[in-house]
Amino acid sequence: MPDRGGRCNIKLAIGHKSMTTYISTPFSILPSEWDNGIVINNPCAARMNRFLAALHDKCTEVAYDIPFMDMSAKSVCAAVCERVTPFIGQWHCSRIFLVH
Repeated sequence: MPDRGGRCNIKLAIGHKSMTTYISTPFSILPSEWDNGIVINNPCAARMNRFLAALHDKCTEVAYDIPFMDMSAKSVCAAVCERVTPFIGQWHCSRIFLVH
């Protein structure tokens, strides 16, 4: 949902057992600055895209190390978040949303 300035937070989606968990990133952009998973028309687009690609790679790497077959989506998200937080630094993992 957009904030008062029309910006939307970029979220990383993690799917498991028919649930999708969204983890907020530190970035909020206008819908016009987003094109098929890439930040465009933003002065910080290159930096954001590098960060988002590195975050995606780190989450993928971490997911391979989690024995997630018998875990809930919330538990998988918490495990990924716990392991990825040091990589991100100032990322706040308390902003987690579950969608059935």
